[in-house]
Amino acid sequence: MRSEGFSVSDFWREYEVTASNYDELHKNISELSKFAQQAGRTIVWRGQADANWPLTSKLYRELSNKKLRYRTENEMAKIEKYILIKLREWGLHSQRGSGRLSVMAQLAMLQHYGTPTRFIDISFNALVAAFFATEQGDQDERDGRVFCIDITDRVLNKNSHLREWEDSLDTPWSESFRRRKFSEISASSWRNPSDAPKTEGEYSRFCDYEWTTHYYAWRPPALDARISAQNGGFLLGGVVGTALMEGVLDRQRDIVRGGFQVSRPSSLVASGSPQNLFIEELRSLTSIALKPQKFPAKSTRSNTRNAVYSIRISSVAKSQIRTELG
Repeated sequence: MRSEGFSVSDFWREYEVTASNYDELHKNISELSKFAQQAGRTIVWRGQADANWPLTSKLYRELSNKKLRYRTENEMAKIEKYILIKLREWGLHSQRGSGRLSVMAQLAMLQHYGTPTRFIDISFNALVAAFFATEQGDQDERDGRVFCIDITDRVLNKNSHLREWEDSLDTPWSESFRRRKFSEISASSWRNPSDAPKTEGEYSRFCDYEWTTHYYAWRPPALDARISAQNGGFLLGGVVGTALMEGVLDRQRDIVRGGFQVSRPSSLVASGSPQNLFIEELRSLTSIALKPQKFPAKSTRSNTRNAVYSIRISSVAKSQIRTELG
């Protein structure tokens, strides 16, 4: 997949480190893990068999491929709502003995059976991610990639403000959920009470901004043996961008102030070109609000909000790494 003159690999080249064998891969993973521990950060991992694949959900990929352009959050939410309605019509939204499943559990079940959702599979175990990046198949002759993603304070199960998402019978990022939340909040619950939204519309705009400039991680309960064995979870969030620009993919405009900006790598900055990626370019790289960081990191201060690091795995090393992983 390309975006107006550069590929996913072109973009990541300035940030990544390449592992040419198992020892180098292990060294890079250990360095990132040690760095995260020193910085007091929580990280997760994702492996992809082709280094030129963007970091996106299956639902985002399928919708983008069908329309030959990158999708907006409004479009994603619309098809997601349709899928959940169909699930209820088929009677698959509840289980005998446990009753109706939460929306998060419904989406996890759909993901497990291959139905496209906005969830992105991740693992809390780096070697599981390495397995998926090197698994034998059609991409064996292509470089793989392992992403290391900072999820500090983003794990739904461990965040008191987000924990109710896990049990909600409504989509936690929907308007109906937000209306209920607005009726429950008070100014005193905000760090700065003067910043508390005064109207439902103001609160909804705040939620739009948060949803499209942040991402979240969920470590589900043992819904199935596969997720448990892979020490797995899901990454989720709104389609990266800004609520003010939602639905507008204007290549002549940067992501506006107050949105989500990602700097253009110096190797891709031509004379007079913008310093930040256009929305369409950013959405060709990822469907959620991730900020690439150079590896190896120079100091713990470089681990900013939304940080993601990349280890490229040489195609010639895949077979050997598979053998070492057993």
